[in-house]
Amino acid sequence: MQKKDFNDESHERAWLTRVNINICKNILRFRRMHPTVDYETLALHYHKPEETGIMDTLMTLNAKDKEVLILYYIEGYSCKEIADMLKVSESAVKKKLERARKRLKEKYESEGR
Repeated sequence: MQKKDFNDESHERAWLTRVNINICKNILRFRRMHPTVDYETLALHYHKPEETGIMDTLMTLNAKDKEVLILYYIEGYSCKEIADMLKVSESAVKKKLERARKRLKEKYESEGR
């Protein structure tokens, strides 16, 4: 990385301030593009006892698996829409869904449900 030359201390301060502003904007953009849903909100989407077990197991999955499963099954987005949101190909979303379903099933069955 190239060393940044500054004219004076105020120029350096302004540059650091701009860098921090851009980092904060990136964080906010990421949160907007990757919204989170708390467990209580998800609980509103299921009512039967067998759905409760699946949702409990879903909550234990890693974030990437949870993300595609929630977007597809709970939010009702198509693979194409999810691909646009995640900036990946539609086939990548289908593969992510396949792997996430497999992990969910394995975890659900290993919990004895």
